[in-house]
Amino acid sequence: MSTISALKDGQVIPQFDPNALSGFGYAWNEFYGPLPTYFISVIKFIVKSWSLSFALFIVYAFLYQVF
Repeated sequence: MSTISALKDGQVIPQFDPNALSGFGYAWNEFYGPLPTYFISVIKFIVKSWSLSFALFIVYAFLYQVF
């Protein structure tokens, strides 16, 4: 995920991922806010699975909207 790559590169506010698109780079977080990806990255750090972290984030977001 580009947010994790940008944080590993030392960007405090991730804006540009130089490794995206086969090394050409892309500014994913310029167009989409990084806040949801921060949450997904924290969940991924805990569960070690991208698919499970996305699913848990979607469930959390749904429950947040319902209640």
